[in-house]
Amino acid sequence: MKDCARRRRRYRELSHALRRWDNQLEALNTWNSVLRVVERIERALIVELFEWRSLVLGAASHKG
Repeated sequence: MKDCARRRRRYRELSHALRRWDNQLEALNTWNSVLRVVERIERALIVELFEWRSLVLGAASHKG
């Protein structure tokens, strides 16, 4: 249950960040600035992917 609450909180944080980054992208007008925001988005999604992968692999290893 503790991890479930943490995941919910993390999902809300990521959702908020994605909306913020979307607004930033709408306002930008140079490729360099767009690429900086895209790198932040990619990094956040990769971290999320690794967390889920760890969770799944951890659960699979406990099944025996």
